[in-house]
Amino acid sequence: MLAPISLVSSSRMPDLKELEIGHDAQYLAEFAACTARSQALALAGEDPFISDFGKEADVTPGTLDAARLAVGAAYDMIDVLLQSPSGDTAFGLVWPPGHHAERDLAMGFCYLSNIALAALYARDHQVQLNPGRRNRVVVIDIDHHRGNGTADVLASQADTLLIDVSYRSPYDDSRERFTDGLYDAVQDRYRGGAKEYPYSRPDKELELDAHPMIVAPNVLSVELEGEQSPEAILERFLEEVFPRVRDFSPDLILWSVGLDSAMGDPIGGLGNLPSSFYTMIRGFRIAFPDARHGGLLEGGYDELRWFTCLPPALLAFHERPEDSVNRCKAFRKYREAFASKV
Repeated sequence: MLAPISLVSSSRMPDLKELEIGHDAQYLAEFAACTARSQALALAGEDPFISDFGKEADVTPGTLDAARLAVGAAYDMIDVLLQSPSGDTAFGLVWPPGHHAERDLAMGFCYLSNIALAALYARDHQVQLNPGRRNRVVVIDIDHHRGNGTADVLASQADTLLIDVSYRSPYDDSRERFTDGLYDAVQDRYRGGAKEYPYSRPDKELELDAHPMIVAPNVLSVELEGEQSPEAILERFLEEVFPRVRDFSPDLILWSVGLDSAMGDPIGGLGNLPSSFYTMIRGFRIAFPDARHGGLLEGGYDELRWFTCLPPALLAFHERPEDSVNRCKAFRKYREAFASKV
């Protein structure tokens, strides 16, 4: 029998000064000013949506408070992980997401870098899992899109490691075009291309500009070009992700769980199945039994996949790692591979 999951509503709202651990003070001031401008428009009976703040990151009167509450919930999640004597797991159901938010730039519906801020909060927490040194924190991003904001905030930060597993769009160098979509020979163009984000290369036809990609010693980017089979994703995960995390010897493993990496998501669809989320998370709990494990919600744009993929992810966090009951049949073939790495 599984123990009941404890549900806690967080009202924690860090002030702007607390957020400077991961964001520039000027950016935070501009975010606050933009929100105030939106509030003034709303009070005047005008359209409050402001679209000139960041990239694909509209601001309304409640955006800043919502983003701060998401960070507050992430901090509460860390407190649960570190203050529980039994090593409980925790997961933050937060919105807006955060993994595209850079130190000084809002992007892709993300305004504050939730999990990067949580990782730094955990690293510097007063509760030290190994007394005498700071906590060592790994962030594993399994969202369909790149965690460029998480990378920007955590780049070269001591005692942190980011593993970013993401989708890379196929690209025709001769045409300088993404080729995700269907080719229309009559119009000589690809329709519906560029499922990666942010864009690593330009596409003049789609009017997409390349965005700088962060490179740092503590950032491992695992890119998979085009839609993948679930087996191929898990193989790359075991071959490339696991050794890097093992060598890092983490005290905490935090997951950016983006449900848009599920097969069939309308603006994602890397190729994960519901069982994939379970397998990666549960496998790491088995392989790293002494680490604390938590996660935050990132992207996801299909209601069906929220209902089919989030429960297996939560189950993977909630089950005891040593539990031999096989609640996910697809996990059976991978359990031994993870267990052998303990």
